[in-house]
Amino acid sequence: VAFTNAEAHGRCVCYHIHPFGHEEMRASTDPKQGIPFLPAYDEEGEMLIGIANAKPPQSLNLLAMLAPGTGDLDLTPPLVRWSMLGPEGWQPLTGEAAPEDETAGLRRSGLLRFALPETNASPRLPQGLTWLRASVAENGGALGKAVALHAQAVRVRLQPEGVAADHFGAALPAGSITRSVSTVPGLARVEQPYA
Repeated sequence: VAFTNAEAHGRCVCYHIHPFGHEEMRASTDPKQGIPFLPAYDEEGEMLIGIANAKPPQSLNLLAMLAPGTGDLDLTPPLVRWSMLGPEGWQPLTGEAAPEDETAGLRRSGLLRFALPETNASPRLPQGLTWLRASVAENGGALGKAVALHAQAVRVRLQPEGVAADHFGAALPAGSITRSVSTVPGLARVEQPYA
C-alpha cells in the first residue's frame, strides 16, 4: 500500500488477527524495533478459560479435574504461568494475584483459588467473559489431561462427631451433598459431581 500524502488519508491502523478475535498492532517503545508483522505465540502450550458472570475484582475458585496418570512422568514438570486478559494483552498473575494451587502445577486434580484483579475487556477474545490463561514454555506433556473445570468450587469437611465409624469405609457417593447446612446469600445451587 502506498500513500502519497499521509495527512490526506488519515491515520493508518493495522490489526493482528488472532484465532478468536483481534487487537490493534502497537509499536515497540524502541523505534528501531518497529511493529511485529505477525502476532507472537511464544508458549509451547496454553489453556484459555472464559468465565461468565465474573465481576473482577473478586475471588474465583476453580476445581480442576484431571485424569489420573495422564501426565508424562519422564518429563520435568514445567512452570505453569497464569495470566488474565486485559486491554493491553495478557497480564501475568504474580505475587498476591497468583493463584493458590492445589494441583501441583496442573498435574493432579485440585482447587485453584484466584483473587482476580480489576480489568477491562479486550477484543482479542469473545466479549462478555473474563479470560484466564495457563501457559507453559516447555514439557506440556507432563501436565495431566483435563476432564472438567468447575467454577466457584469449595472443599467441604465432615465433622466426625457423632458419625458412625463405618461411614469412613468408602468415599461419599457423587450427588450426596445437595444443599448447604446454613443459608448462603447468593448461592443458587449446590452440586457434588464427584465422590
